[in-house]
Amino acid sequence: MEQQAALTPLELSKLLREKRERREKIIRGVIKVFIYIGLIILFLISILPFYVVLVNATRSTSELQVDFYLTFGSHLSNNLEWLKKQNVDFVSAFLNSVYISAGAIFLSVYISSLTAYAIVVYNFKLKNPIFILVLLLIMVPTQLSVVGFYALIHGIGLYDNIWAFILPAGVAPTTVFFMRQYIVANIPLDFIESARIDGCKEFWIFNIIVLPLLLPALATMAIFSLIASWNNFFMPKIILLSKKNWTLPVLMDKLKGDIYRREIGPLHTALAIAIAPLLVFYALLSRYIIKGVALGGLKG
Repeated sequence: MEQQAALTPLELSKLLREKRERREKIIRGVIKVFIYIGLIILFLISILPFYVVLVNATRSTSELQVDFYLTFGSHLSNNLEWLKKQNVDFVSAFLNSVYISAGAIFLSVYISSLTAYAIVVYNFKLKNPIFILVLLLIMVPTQLSVVGFYALIHGIGLYDNIWAFILPAGVAPTTVFFMRQYIVANIPLDFIESARIDGCKEFWIFNIIVLPLLLPALATMAIFSLIASWNNFFMPKIILLSKKNWTLPVLMDKLKGDIYRREIGPLHTALAIAIAPLLVFYALLSRYIIKGVALGGLKG
Protein backbone atom coordinates (compact mmCIF):
# COMPACT_ATOMS: atom_id res chain seq x y z
CA MET A 1 0.00 0.00 0.00
CA GLU A 2 2.86 2.35 0.81
CA GLN A 3 4.45 1.55 -2.57
CA GLN A 4 1.19 2.21 -4.41
CA ALA A 5 0.63 5.41 -2.41
CA ALA A 6 4.05 6.61 -3.52
CA LEU A 7 3.11 6.17 -7.19
CA THR A 8 2.04 9.13 -9.20
CA PRO A 9 -1.39 9.02 -10.88
CA LEU A 10 0.29 8.53 -14.26
CA GLU A 11 2.38 5.60 -13.01
CA LEU A 12 -0.62 4.04 -11.29
CA SER A 13 -2.66 4.33 -14.49
CA LYS A 14 0.15 2.70 -16.46
CA LEU A 15 0.41 -0.14 -13.91
CA LEU A 16 -3.33 -0.82 -14.04
CA ARG A 17 -3.28 -0.75 -17.83
CA GLU A 18 -0.44 -3.29 -17.94
CA LYS A 19 -2.32 -5.60 -15.54
CA ARG A 20 -5.46 -5.31 -17.65
CA GLU A 21 -3.52 -6.06 -20.84
CA ARG A 22 -1.90 -9.12 -19.24
CA ARG A 23 -5.30 -10.36 -18.09
CA GLU A 24 -6.82 -9.82 -21.55
CA LYS A 25 -3.83 -11.56 -23.13
CA ILE A 26 -4.35 -14.60 -20.89
CA ILE A 27 -8.07 -14.67 -21.71
CA ARG A 28 -7.33 -14.44 -25.45
CA GLY A 29 -4.81 -17.25 -25.11
CA VAL A 30 -7.32 -19.50 -23.34
CA ILE A 31 -9.99 -18.74 -25.96
CA LYS A 32 -7.51 -19.48 -28.74
CA VAL A 33 -6.64 -22.83 -27.14
CA PHE A 34 -10.33 -23.83 -27.03
CA ILE A 35 -10.78 -22.68 -30.64
CA TYR A 36 -7.85 -24.83 -31.78
CA ILE A 37 -9.17 -27.80 -29.81
CA GLY A 38 -12.57 -27.37 -31.46
CA LEU A 39 -11.00 -27.09 -34.91
CA ILE A 40 -8.91 -30.21 -34.31
CA ILE A 41 -12.04 -32.12 -33.26
CA LEU A 42 -13.90 -30.93 -36.38
CA PHE A 43 -10.90 -31.89 -38.52
CA LEU A 44 -10.81 -35.39 -37.07
CA ILE A 45 -14.56 -35.79 -37.57
CA SER A 46 -14.21 -34.62 -41.19
CA ILE A 47 -11.39 -36.97 -42.16
CA LEU A 48 -12.64 -39.99 -40.20
CA PRO A 49 -14.90 -41.34 -43.01
CA PHE A 50 -12.05 -41.11 -45.53
CA TYR A 51 -9.63 -42.71 -43.10
CA VAL A 52 -12.04 -45.56 -42.39
CA VAL A 53 -12.41 -46.22 -46.13
CA LEU A 54 -8.62 -46.35 -46.52
CA VAL A 55 -8.28 -48.69 -43.54
CA ASN A 56 -11.07 -50.97 -44.77
CA ALA A 57 -9.42 -51.07 -48.20
CA THR A 58 -6.51 -52.93 -46.60
CA ARG A 59 -8.68 -55.37 -44.67
CA SER A 60 -10.30 -58.61 -45.78
CA THR A 61 -14.05 -59.13 -45.85
CA SER A 62 -13.88 -61.68 -43.04
CA GLU A 63 -12.11 -59.16 -40.79
CA LEU A 64 -14.60 -56.39 -41.52
CA GLN A 65 -17.57 -58.66 -40.82
CA VAL A 66 -16.50 -59.28 -37.23
CA ASP A 67 -14.79 -56.07 -36.07
CA PHE A 68 -14.13 -52.36 -36.65
CA TYR A 69 -10.53 -51.31 -37.32
CA LEU A 70 -8.60 -48.05 -37.14
CA THR A 71 -5.26 -49.56 -38.15
CA PHE A 72 -4.19 -50.64 -41.61
CA GLY A 73 -4.17 -54.30 -42.57
CA SER A 74 -2.25 -56.40 -45.08
CA HIS A 75 -4.92 -57.44 -47.60
CA LEU A 76 -4.71 -54.56 -50.08
CA SER A 77 -3.01 -56.66 -52.75
CA ASN A 78 -5.59 -59.43 -52.31
CA ASN A 79 -8.45 -56.95 -52.69
CA LEU A 80 -6.90 -55.47 -55.83
CA GLU A 81 -6.41 -58.94 -57.27
CA TRP A 82 -10.05 -59.78 -56.56
CA LEU A 83 -11.20 -56.64 -58.38
CA LYS A 84 -9.08 -57.53 -61.41
CA LYS A 85 -10.84 -60.88 -61.70
CA GLN A 86 -14.32 -59.35 -61.86
CA ASN A 87 -16.15 -58.79 -65.11
CA VAL A 88 -15.86 -55.00 -64.89
CA ASP A 89 -13.45 -52.61 -66.59
CA PHE A 90 -12.29 -50.50 -63.67
CA VAL A 91 -9.65 -48.67 -65.71
CA SER A 92 -12.18 -47.72 -68.38
CA ALA A 93 -14.64 -46.42 -65.76
CA PHE A 94 -11.86 -44.42 -64.12
CA LEU A 95 -10.81 -42.88 -67.43
CA ASN A 96 -14.41 -42.07 -68.34
CA SER A 97 -14.77 -40.20 -65.06
CA VAL A 98 -11.52 -38.36 -65.76
CA TYR A 99 -12.61 -37.38 -69.28
CA ILE A 100 -16.03 -36.19 -68.13
CA SER A 101 -14.63 -34.27 -65.17
CA ALA A 102 -11.85 -32.62 -67.18
CA GLY A 103 -14.22 -31.55 -69.94
CA ALA A 104 -16.85 -30.38 -67.46
CA ILE A 105 -14.31 -28.35 -65.49
CA PHE A 106 -12.99 -26.61 -68.60
CA LEU A 107 -16.39 -25.79 -70.10
CA SER A 108 -17.99 -24.88 -66.79
CA VAL A 109 -15.20 -22.62 -65.59
CA TYR A 110 -14.23 -20.95 -68.87
CA ILE A 111 -17.66 -20.43 -70.46
CA SER A 112 -19.24 -19.40 -67.15
CA SER A 113 -16.43 -16.91 -66.57
CA LEU A 114 -16.90 -15.54 -70.08
CA THR A 115 -20.66 -15.24 -69.51
CA ALA A 116 -20.20 -13.52 -66.17
CA TYR A 117 -17.64 -11.17 -67.71
CA ALA A 118 -20.12 -10.19 -70.44
CA ILE A 119 -22.89 -9.59 -67.90
CA VAL A 120 -20.67 -7.28 -65.85
CA VAL A 121 -18.69 -5.44 -68.52
CA TYR A 122 -21.14 -4.94 -71.40
CA ASN A 123 -24.30 -2.85 -71.32
CA PHE A 124 -27.18 -4.30 -73.34
CA LYS A 125 -30.96 -4.43 -72.98
CA LEU A 126 -31.20 -8.03 -71.79
CA LYS A 127 -28.38 -7.73 -69.26
CA ASN A 128 -30.55 -7.73 -66.13
CA PRO A 129 -33.14 -10.24 -67.44
CA ILE A 130 -30.34 -12.68 -68.28
CA PHE A 131 -28.89 -12.38 -64.79
CA ILE A 132 -32.35 -12.87 -63.27
CA LEU A 133 -32.74 -15.98 -65.44
CA VAL A 134 -29.43 -17.27 -64.07
CA LEU A 135 -30.71 -16.80 -60.52
CA LEU A 136 -33.95 -18.61 -61.36
CA LEU A 137 -32.08 -21.54 -62.90
CA ILE A 138 -30.07 -21.93 -59.71
CA MET A 139 -33.32 -22.48 -57.81
CA VAL A 140 -34.56 -25.27 -60.10
CA PRO A 141 -33.76 -28.75 -58.69
CA THR A 142 -31.86 -30.99 -61.08
CA GLN A 143 -34.44 -33.74 -60.67
CA LEU A 144 -37.10 -31.58 -62.34
CA SER A 145 -35.09 -31.48 -65.56
CA VAL A 146 -34.51 -35.23 -65.85
CA VAL A 147 -37.22 -35.88 -68.44
CA GLY A 148 -36.27 -32.87 -70.56
CA PHE A 149 -32.56 -33.71 -70.34
CA TYR A 150 -33.21 -37.32 -71.33
CA ALA A 151 -35.32 -36.26 -74.33
CA LEU A 152 -32.72 -33.70 -75.42
CA ILE A 153 -29.80 -36.11 -75.18
CA HIS A 154 -31.72 -38.81 -77.04
CA GLY A 155 -32.80 -36.32 -79.70
CA ILE A 156 -29.29 -35.06 -80.52
CA GLY A 157 -27.79 -38.55 -80.62
CA LEU A 158 -25.72 -38.44 -77.42
CA TYR A 159 -27.56 -41.24 -75.63
CA ASP A 160 -25.08 -43.70 -74.09
CA ASN A 161 -22.24 -41.26 -74.80
CA ILE A 162 -19.99 -39.55 -72.25
CA TRP A 163 -20.30 -36.29 -74.22
CA ALA A 164 -23.82 -36.06 -72.81
CA PHE A 165 -22.19 -35.01 -69.53
CA ILE A 166 -19.40 -32.83 -70.92
CA LEU A 167 -21.23 -30.43 -73.24
CA PRO A 168 -24.05 -29.44 -70.81
CA ALA A 169 -21.40 -28.42 -68.27
CA GLY A 170 -20.94 -25.24 -70.29
CA VAL A 171 -24.29 -24.08 -68.89
CA ALA A 172 -23.57 -23.72 -65.17
CA PRO A 173 -25.73 -20.99 -63.59
CA THR A 174 -24.18 -21.34 -60.14
CA THR A 175 -20.70 -20.81 -61.57
CA VAL A 176 -21.93 -17.83 -63.61
CA PHE A 177 -23.39 -16.24 -60.49
CA PHE A 178 -20.26 -16.81 -58.42
CA MET A 179 -17.93 -15.51 -61.14
CA ARG A 180 -20.15 -12.47 -61.66
CA GLN A 181 -19.91 -11.63 -57.95
CA TYR A 182 -16.16 -12.10 -58.01
CA ILE A 183 -15.66 -9.90 -61.07
CA VAL A 184 -17.82 -7.13 -59.61
CA ALA A 185 -15.85 -7.21 -56.37
CA ASN A 186 -12.32 -7.48 -57.75
CA ILE A 187 -12.02 -6.35 -61.38
CA PRO A 188 -12.23 -2.53 -61.87
CA LEU A 189 -14.01 -1.59 -65.09
CA ASP A 190 -11.54 1.28 -65.55
CA PHE A 191 -8.82 -1.34 -65.80
CA ILE A 192 -10.61 -2.98 -68.74
CA GLU A 193 -11.35 0.37 -70.35
CA SER A 194 -7.66 1.28 -70.22
CA ALA A 195 -6.82 -1.93 -72.07
CA ARG A 196 -9.36 -1.04 -74.76
CA ILE A 197 -7.86 2.43 -75.16
CA ASP A 198 -4.47 0.78 -75.66
CA GLY A 199 -5.97 -1.12 -78.61
CA CYS A 200 -6.44 -4.55 -77.01
CA LYS A 201 -9.10 -6.82 -78.49
CA GLU A 202 -11.94 -8.07 -76.31
CA PHE A 203 -10.92 -11.73 -76.23
CA TRP A 204 -7.30 -10.73 -75.60
CA ILE A 205 -8.41 -8.59 -72.65
CA PHE A 206 -10.41 -11.46 -71.18
CA ASN A 207 -7.91 -14.27 -71.77
CA ILE A 208 -4.65 -12.45 -71.05
CA ILE A 209 -5.60 -9.75 -68.55
CA VAL A 210 -8.82 -10.70 -66.75
CA LEU A 211 -8.57 -14.50 -66.59
CA PRO A 212 -5.31 -14.57 -64.55
CA LEU A 213 -6.90 -12.18 -62.05
CA LEU A 214 -9.76 -14.65 -61.61
CA LEU A 215 -7.46 -17.51 -60.56
CA PRO A 216 -8.76 -17.90 -56.96
CA ALA A 217 -12.36 -18.00 -58.16
CA LEU A 218 -11.48 -20.28 -61.08
CA ALA A 219 -9.75 -22.74 -58.75
CA THR A 220 -12.71 -22.71 -56.36
CA MET A 221 -15.22 -23.35 -59.12
CA ALA A 222 -12.96 -26.02 -60.63
CA ILE A 223 -13.05 -27.95 -57.36
CA PHE A 224 -16.82 -27.64 -57.07
CA SER A 225 -17.23 -28.71 -60.70
CA LEU A 226 -14.94 -31.69 -60.20
CA ILE A 227 -16.86 -32.88 -57.15
CA ALA A 228 -20.20 -32.52 -58.94
CA SER A 229 -19.13 -34.31 -62.13
CA TRP A 230 -16.98 -36.97 -60.45
CA ASN A 231 -19.74 -37.96 -58.02
CA ASN A 232 -22.59 -37.68 -60.53
CA PHE A 233 -24.48 -40.96 -60.35
CA PHE A 234 -28.17 -40.45 -61.05
CA MET A 235 -28.04 -39.22 -64.66
CA PRO A 236 -25.11 -41.42 -65.83
CA LYS A 237 -26.98 -44.46 -64.53
CA ILE A 238 -29.90 -43.51 -66.78
CA ILE A 239 -27.95 -42.38 -69.85
CA LEU A 240 -24.82 -44.58 -69.90
CA LEU A 241 -25.91 -48.17 -70.44
CA SER A 242 -22.82 -49.71 -72.09
CA LYS A 243 -20.12 -51.05 -69.78
CA LYS A 244 -17.46 -49.24 -71.81
CA ASN A 245 -19.12 -45.90 -70.96
CA TRP A 246 -19.69 -46.48 -67.25
CA THR A 247 -18.27 -43.95 -64.83
CA LEU A 248 -16.89 -44.79 -61.40
CA PRO A 249 -20.13 -44.06 -59.47
CA VAL A 250 -22.07 -46.36 -61.83
CA LEU A 251 -19.41 -49.04 -61.47
CA MET A 252 -19.49 -48.68 -57.67
CA ASP A 253 -23.23 -49.26 -57.77
CA LYS A 254 -22.78 -52.43 -59.82
CA LEU A 255 -20.11 -53.71 -57.45
CA LYS A 256 -22.26 -52.93 -54.44
CA GLY A 257 -25.21 -54.76 -55.93
CA ASP A 258 -23.13 -57.83 -56.74
CA ILE A 259 -20.64 -58.22 -53.90
CA TYR A 260 -21.63 -55.98 -51.00
CA ARG A 261 -22.72 -58.86 -48.79
CA ARG A 262 -19.76 -61.07 -49.64
CA GLU A 263 -16.73 -58.91 -50.46
CA ILE A 264 -16.73 -55.74 -48.38
CA GLY A 265 -12.94 -55.39 -48.45
CA PRO A 266 -12.58 -55.13 -52.25
CA LEU A 267 -15.52 -52.72 -52.37
CA HIS A 268 -13.73 -50.35 -49.99
CA THR A 269 -10.59 -50.72 -52.08
CA ALA A 270 -12.53 -49.60 -55.13
CA LEU A 271 -14.02 -46.70 -53.16
CA ALA A 272 -10.56 -45.62 -52.00
CA ILE A 273 -9.33 -45.54 -55.60
CA ALA A 274 -12.42 -43.56 -56.62
CA ILE A 275 -12.00 -40.82 -54.00
CA ALA A 276 -8.21 -40.50 -54.32
CA PRO A 277 -8.29 -38.05 -57.29
CA LEU A 278 -10.72 -35.79 -55.42
CA LEU A 279 -8.42 -35.62 -52.41
CA VAL A 280 -5.35 -34.91 -54.55
CA PHE A 281 -7.10 -32.24 -56.62
CA TYR A 282 -8.49 -30.60 -53.50
CA ALA A 283 -5.09 -30.63 -51.79
CA LEU A 284 -3.50 -28.92 -54.80
CA LEU A 285 -6.09 -26.13 -55.02
CA SER A 286 -7.39 -25.86 -51.46
CA ARG A 287 -5.43 -22.68 -50.70
CA TYR A 288 -7.55 -20.86 -53.27
CA ILE A 289 -10.94 -21.92 -51.88
CA ILE A 290 -11.21 -19.61 -48.87
CA LYS A 291 -9.68 -16.71 -50.77
CA GLY A 292 -11.96 -17.24 -53.75
CA VAL A 293 -15.15 -17.61 -51.72
CA ALA A 294 -14.33 -14.66 -49.45
CA LEU A 295 -13.44 -12.27 -52.26
CA GLY A 296 -16.35 -13.43 -54.40
CA GLY A 297 -18.82 -12.43 -51.72
CA LEU A 298 -17.48 -8.97 -50.87
CA LYS A 299 -20.11 -7.07 -52.78
CA GLY A 300 -22.65 -7.62 -55.52
